[in-house]
Amino acid sequence: MKTLRKSVAIFILGTMCIYFSGCWNYREIDDMPMVIGVAIDMKKDNYILTTQVVKPMISVEEKFLHTSFRQTEGETLFDAIRDFIIESGKRIFWGHLKFIIVSEDIAREGISSVFDFFARDDETREDIWVLVSTGGYSAADILKLSTHGKELGFYIPDALKSVKTTSKYDPYKMYEFRDDLSLKGKDGLLPLIRMEDIAEINQPLIFGNAVFKKDKMIGTLNSKESKSLRVIRNREKGGVLPVKWKVDSKPIKITLEIDNSKTKIIPIYRDNNIFMKIDITTNSFIGEVMNYDVDIISEEGKNTLKDEATKIIKDNAAHIIHKAQNEFKSDILGFGEIVKNKMPDVWREVEDDWDNIFENISYEINVKVNIKGSALYSNPLKVEE
Repeated sequence: MKTLRKSVAIFILGTMCIYFSGCWNYREIDDMPMVIGVAIDMKKDNYILTTQVVKPMISVEEKFLHTSFRQTEGETLFDAIRDFIIESGKRIFWGHLKFIIVSEDIAREGISSVFDFFARDDETREDIWVLVSTGGYSAADILKLSTHGKELGFYIPDALKSVKTTSKYDPYKMYEFRDDLSLKGKDGLLPLIRMEDIAEINQPLIFGNAVFKKDKMIGTLNSKESKSLRVIRNREKGGVLPVKWKVDSKPIKITLEIDNSKTKIIPIYRDNNIFMKIDITTNSFIGEVMNYDVDIISEEGKNTLKDEATKIIKDNAAHIIHKAQNEFKSDILGFGEIVKNKMPDVWREVEDDWDNIFENISYEINVKVNIKGSALYSNPLKVEE
C-alpha cells in the first residue's frame, strides 16, 4: 500500500513539473514589439518619446523584422511609455533596447532624470549606449534616419563599437556615464550625433563629445579634441594620426596608424600643491606617405617623423587640458579620480574644494612614439621626373 501511495505521489509531482514549469510572465516573441532605439525630446514641460520598434514577421517565403516608429507624450517618461499601450493595444518589450538619443536641450537642463526609468525597469539593461543630438535637430529626427540601407537602431551600436578604428568620438554606456556623475573628481562625456547632408541624402554622423559638469551639458569637443582626450584618459586603442611638417618649404604629409597607446598619470603632492606627471607611449605603423621629399625609411627620416608626431600628440594633449581647466572648468580628464585612488589621504583634504583646485593643477607631458614598421610596403614609391 505504501509503495502504491509513493508511486502516485511521484506521478502527481512529475505531472505538476511538466505543466507548471514554464515562465510565469512568458510572452510569444512573434507577438512582442521590441524597442531597439529611443529618442527623448521636450515640448514645453512634457517629454516626447519616440521609439524605433521591430517585430519579428513570418511569411510563406521568409522571416524578417518589421520596423516602425512610434511617438507618445507625457509629463514624465514613464507616463509617455505607458501611453504606448493606448497606441498599440499591448505593452512593448524593452529588453533589446540598444541606445538612447537625448536632445541637446534636455542635456543642457540636466540629463540624469531621464535615466531613472531605464535604471529601475526590470526589462532594460544598463549597458545601453547614450548619445546627445546636436546641430539644431531633434533626437526624433535623427532616430528616423537610415544609413547605407541600415536602420539607425542597427547602425549606432556597430559604429560605437568600431571607435578604436575611427577614434573621433568617445562612446559611453549608461552605467559608465552614471558612474562618472556619481563620482567626485570626474565629470562625464557623451558622444554627439547630428544629421549631415551626404550626397544629397540626410545621414547620421557621430562625431566629437558633449562635455558635462555634474549632469548638465556645458560645451562640446570636436573630433580631434575627443581623440586627444581619449589618449589622456587611456582609452585610445587605435585610429590614425596625420603628421605634417615642411622641408625646404615643401609640405610633408604622412599618416601613422596607431597600434596601441598607453597613458600613465602619476599625481605628485609637493608644497601643498598637486602636480600631474603624464607619460604617453604610442606604438604605430606608417600607414600612408603622401609625398617623398623626405626618406622616412632611413634612420634620420624616421627620427624626424617621430619628433613631429611626438610634438603633435604633446600639443594636442596640452590643448585639451587647458580647455578643460580654463574653458569648461570640468574634470573630464579624471584627475580627481586618479588622486583619490593613488593618494587617498590627500584626496580627503582636497575633495571639498576640488573644482577650484582642478583649475590650477600644473602638469608635465612626456610623449614617446614608437614606429614598429611600414605596413606591407617598405620602400618609398618614387616618381621619375
